[in-house]
Amino acid sequence: MASVSSLPRATVQLVADAAPPVEVPNPMLNRVYAKVGGNASLAVTPPVMHFGGYRIGRVHTQRFTVTNVSASSKRVHIIVPSTPFFKATFEKRGLMAPGMSEVITVHFSPTEARYFYDCVRIHSEDHNLLVPMHAYPVMNQAVFPRAIDFGKCGVLKRHCREISLTCKVPIAFEYELQPSSEDKVFDVQPRRGVVPANGEIVVEVSFTPTALVTSTMEILVKISQFNFEPFVCRVTGTGFPSISRDRGVAALTANADVGLLVDGTSGMRQPPGRDGFGRHGASGKAVSTSATVHTLAATFNRTGVGGGL
Repeated sequence: MASVSSLPRATVQLVADAAPPVEVPNPMLNRVYAKVGGNASLAVTPPVMHFGGYRIGRVHTQRFTVTNVSASSKRVHIIVPSTPFFKATFEKRGLMAPGMSEVITVHFSPTEARYFYDCVRIHSEDHNLLVPMHAYPVMNQAVFPRAIDFGKCGVLKRHCREISLTCKVPIAFEYELQPSSEDKVFDVQPRRGVVPANGEIVVEVSFTPTALVTSTMEILVKISQFNFEPFVCRVTGTGFPSISRDRGVAALTANADVGLLVDGTSGMRQPPGRDGFGRHGASGKAVSTSATVHTLAATFNRTGVGGGL
C-alpha cells in the first residue's frame, strides 16, 4: 500500500482563498455638515462640547440632546466620531415624534496633554448638523482675582499684594496683564511672561497713595488658553492721613492699665485729680477711654513723636 507522502498532489483547489474585505463607503460621509446648534426642525443642546481641564488616563463623559422642535415626525442619522479618543453611544429611536429627544453620550479618553478635536455629524431632512467637540488642558480654575482692595493705606508708603499664577498641567501658558491707565499710584509687575509647566509665577501689585483720595485701576487679564475669556480685575485703594498717628497712639495706650468706670465705660487707672490721663479730671468727672485717646492724639501731634501726619 502506497504511503500518503507518495500520493500525487491535487491540482484543483476545492476551497477558494478568503477574499479581502471590501470597504463599503458610507454615503453619509460625502455630505456637507456645517450648521451648528440646530435647524428648522432640530435643536441641539449644547451646540458645542468642551472637555476642558481633563486628566490623562481617565474617561470623561458628557451628553448632548437632539430635540425635534417641528410639528411633524423626523428621522435622524447620527455619525459617530472618527478618532479613537472620542466614542459616542445612543439608542436608536427611529422616527422621532414632535417634542421627543434623543440623548447622545460622548466618552473622551485622553492619552497625553494636548489639544483634541472631533465631531458628531447629524444627518436630517433639513440642513445637516455638526456638533464640534474640543478637549484641551487648562492652567487652573482660578488664575487671578476679580477684585483687589488695599483698604486704607498711609500716604507716601508703598503697599504690595502678591498673587500666584499656578499651572497644574505639564504645559506652559503665556499670560499678559494690561492696566487701564499708567497711574503712578498703582503698578503691576511682571506684566507679561510664561507660567512654567507644573509651576507658578508670582505677580506683585503695588499701591503708593500720594493724595487723600480713593484711587482705582482696572487690569485686563489674558491667558493663552483655548476658550479662555479675558476678564477685568478692579484694584482699589484709599490714601489715609492718620495711619501713622493711629499706630503711635495704639502703641502708647497698649501698655496702659484700662479699668471699668462707674458708668460702665472703660478708663485708664491713674490717681484722681490729674488732668487728661486720670480716671477723674480736675472737676472730678470720669474721663472715658475715647477722651483719653483724643488727648493722647493731641499730644502726639503737638510733640511730633513717631512722625505722625
